[in-house]
Amino acid sequence: VDNQTAQLNAALKAFNLSLFDNLVSTAESPQWMYIRNYNYPNKVITANGTYIDGLLKCQDKNTSVNAELWRFEYNADKTAVKIISKVQPTGAIKNVGQSASALLKLVSGASDFQITRTAFGFSIGVKGGGTYDNLHCDGTYRLVGWSAEVAASSWIFENYVPTISTDGDWNTPSSWDIG
Repeated sequence: VDNQTAQLNAALKAFNLSLFDNLVSTAESPQWMYIRNYNYPNKVITANGTYIDGLLKCQDKNTSVNAELWRFEYNADKTAVKIISKVQPTGAIKNVGQSASALLKLVSGASDFQITRTAFGFSIGVKGGGTYDNLHCDGTYRLVGWSAEVAASSWIFENYVPTISTDGDWNTPSSWDIG
């Protein structure tokens, strides 16, 4: 049984590393994503109207596209990711614990997140964090820390792909699930 447990843990670690590889990008070659909530399918994490040290929330998708886009970047030892804002490129998400609103912090002070498969999508939890250190969209659409085992703590990652509209504008989004 111990050997089977070790094999399962190794497989899960490999899965999470390959998941990170598919999500991560760099400032020089960004891959922008919507982070959509499973429980509230039209709600995405947004930095709309948020500056460094401001509170983050969830809002209807396509309300303010650039503020709704995020990229994942490895932390220093490549065991977790930072989630970096497009509209505030020096800012990233910091989860501050149970029922507390997440903040937009300078990248250096942001949380290192681990992404894990759930029944509903993916949980986004603080590396080494506790039960209530997972990003969660609450009933008032605040982005808070909560348990990973509920649907409002599950997320679906959607690539942002600009397309050319009839007027030549590149700001029209289209996306698909990668999860």
